[in-house]
Amino acid sequence: MAKSERKPLTGMRILVTRAKHQAGEFSQLLRKLGARPVEFPVIEIRPLESVRLDRFIKRFREGELKYDYVVFTSRNGVDDFFRRAGAKAGARALRAASVVAIGPRTAQALRRHHVRIHAVPERYVAESIADMMGAKNLKGKRVLLLRAKGAREVLPRRLREAGASVSVKSLYEAVPARVEPAKLRELLRQVNFVTVTSGSTVRSLVKIVSGRRNLGPQGLRKLFRGTRLASIGPVTSRVARRLGLRLDVEAKEYTISGLAQAIARYVESER
Repeated sequence: MAKSERKPLTGMRILVTRAKHQAGEFSQLLRKLGARPVEFPVIEIRPLESVRLDRFIKRFREGELKYDYVVFTSRNGVDDFFRRAGAKAGARALRAASVVAIGPRTAQALRRHHVRIHAVPERYVAESIADMMGAKNLKGKRVLLLRAKGAREVLPRRLREAGASVSVKSLYEAVPARVEPAKLRELLRQVNFVTVTSGSTVRSLVKIVSGRRNLGPQGLRKLFRGTRLASIGPVTSRVARRLGLRLDVEAKEYTISGLAQAIARYVESER
C-alpha cells in the first residue's frame, strides 16, 4: 500500500470493551481507520426493576408528575426510559419539559423518538451540564435526572446548590460481564490498544483481569505493560488512574468518534 493510501490505524489491533450492544458501532469506526478491532465486552447493562420505579414512570408518562427539565446522561438511559414508558407516551411526557442530553449520541437517541432537544453542553460530562444549567435561574425549578445506578453525585449536588429541586431516578446499572479472566489477560498481550469509555468499564476491566487476586497498581501496570490504554475523556481517565492504570491516550472530544481519532493521532505521532 502506498504511503498516501495508508490508513492511520492500519495494522493496529484494538480491544473494544464496551457492552455488547454498543461495541459494533465503535468497531466500525475503528475499521474505517484501518484498525482490527477485537470485541471483548467487560460490562453488561441491566435494567433496574422495582415496583416503585414502575409507578414513578407510569405517573410521569400519564402527566401526573411535571418537571421543568429532564436530563439524560447516556444513550442507555434513553433506551431504557422508552422501553418502560413506551414510544408515544414517553415522547408525549417529555414535550412538557426542556430536555437536556449529555452529548450528541444521547441527543441522537432522543431524536429517534421525535423528542426536541433543548440543550447539549459543549463538553460531554456532568460538570458541563451543571455549568450550562447553572447559568439559568434554577431557583424553584423541578429537574428530573435519569441515569445509571452509581453515577457520580456532582450533577444533582450542583443543581440543588443552584436552587433546583432534583429527582434522581436510576434506570439501569453496568455490571462486570461474565467472562474468563485468563482470556482477557491473553488479549492484553495481543492488542496494541485497550479502550475504555466509562468509569464502570474501567472498574469492570480491572475486576475481571484481576480475577481472584488483589492486584495493586504495580500488578496492574505489569499486566498492561505490553499495550496502551485509551480513554474517552477525563472522567474515565480519573477512574483509571485511581485504580493504578497508566493512560496513554485521552480523547479531546468525549465520544467514540473522538476516541478513535485520538488513537489515530497518537499512532501517527509515533510513526
